[in-house]
Amino acid sequence: MPHLGPCRIMLPAWLQFAEETNTGRLKMEDANGAPADVWALQVNCGPEAFGPLCEEERVQGFPQIALYPRTVLQKAKHQVLNIAFPINIIMMSMMGVDVQMPVEVKKQMAESFAEKARATVRERHLHSNATHHEIFREGCRLRGHLDVPRVPGTIHFEAKSANDRELNYAFTNVSHTFNHLSFGRPGAAADASQRLLGLLPGYGLHAKPLDGRSFTSERFHQGAHHYVKVVHTRLEHEESVRLYLYMHQWNLQTFSRYEAPRAKISYDVSPLEVVASHRRRWYDFATSTLALVGGAFAIIQIVYGVLASLPASPLEGRHGNKVGAL
Repeated sequence: MPHLGPCRIMLPAWLQFAEETNTGRLKMEDANGAPADVWALQVNCGPEAFGPLCEEERVQGFPQIALYPRTVLQKAKHQVLNIAFPINIIMMSMMGVDVQMPVEVKKQMAESFAEKARATVRERHLHSNATHHEIFREGCRLRGHLDVPRVPGTIHFEAKSANDRELNYAFTNVSHTFNHLSFGRPGAAADASQRLLGLLPGYGLHAKPLDGRSFTSERFHQGAHHYVKVVHTRLEHEESVRLYLYMHQWNLQTFSRYEAPRAKISYDVSPLEVVASHRRRWYDFATSTLALVGGAFAIIQIVYGVLASLPASPLEGRHGNKVGAL
């Protein structure tokens, strides 16, 4: 609280400690000897600022310095660090004297903050170099089908907690591999679909673009979000030959620390359809012939225009003058 004497006196030393900590000049190590990621923050506990937060955290005096370890729990148990003030500063503050901390005392206080923080962090296992566990090499195999209406929707794949335990969302990994994903009517003939793909060269990549592809969450609290645009495709005069082609895009979505990561597939069925035909009409020949004639005529016109715009040579100019004199 800035208006209180002890807080106002300690603030310069704390700002110096915070600058050294947040810029990385002050190095700390945990119980494993690994570099610890520590940040120094300050909160105004005044009623006009974060008074309710300080009451919730049971701040019993001002100023108070506490260490909050990084955790996945909503209520992290903090440890209060007791820092001793110099006796002369305490006496002057008790007498109500508006005193400023000398430079030597400020440096001494900042060093005491650093030593206390180092000693406290050295007693903890902060897991700053945590990596994926071997369990992430294993997973579940899901197989089935869903009946959905022809409207946009999203399919969620999420690991939920059982009644006897809670999942640690920091270690919930939703990396996955698509063995097969397709859209269509249940029980549709596979050979008919393959026949249609044979009549549509280049469209086979859009029939199964996700088969065999893997999507890995390289960091904690991440999940892949897939976006699929589905287009109905059928063969003209053969209603039994039809399938759904789709285009795919995806990105990695980051979830909050207290939210279970999910893999999602958002699909949108296009109201349009592609009609393929393996027969050619009698007027296709006429259309192609006219197109070739029109293209040839256009090219001749362009070449003629370019040649006509070229300047005449000097020899041609003198010859033209002589003919004119005759």
